[in-house]
Amino acid sequence: MRPMYGNEAVPERTASPAYRWSPAQIVAFILGVGAVLLGAITLARTGFNVHHMTRPTTDVWRWHQTPILGIAEVAAGALLILGSFRAAASRVVLWIVSVAALGLGITVLIDAFPRQLHFWLGVTHADAWLYVIAGALGLVASMASPTFWHYSRRERVRRDQVVA
Repeated sequence: MRPMYGNEAVPERTASPAYRWSPAQIVAFILGVGAVLLGAITLARTGFNVHHMTRPTTDVWRWHQTPILGIAEVAAGALLILGSFRAAASRVVLWIVSVAALGLGITVLIDAFPRQLHFWLGVTHADAWLYVIAGALGLVASMASPTFWHYSRRERVRRDQVVA
């Protein structure tokens, strides 16, 4: 180690990742806000009674809804919104929620359990197409969206004083 004399400047260059983002965050946020709005309007119109979670039913825009479906939509939307704040989390949460929505939509479309699904969730074929489209969009966004890294380059000059 060499001795320092007087007022020597020692430059230190550091490059650290400032932030990263992914287009999947935008898709997750938009789908999350839409799901929360749909579920919140459903719950506002039907109310929430733990003894009757399947009744009353209502139509929100053109989709048939029950209180339990409204709760599920609010929960899924909240997960998507919370996941949209981090790039890696948005892709994982978007993928999981999209697989669930796509699975529900396909199950309703093929009439796998028509009485049970209509009784509990109040879903119809119009609802199924909504879930299939939203699920497919989310799956494509979660798998095809890259993650962008932005670096900030900082240069700091350190001045050491030698005190004798």
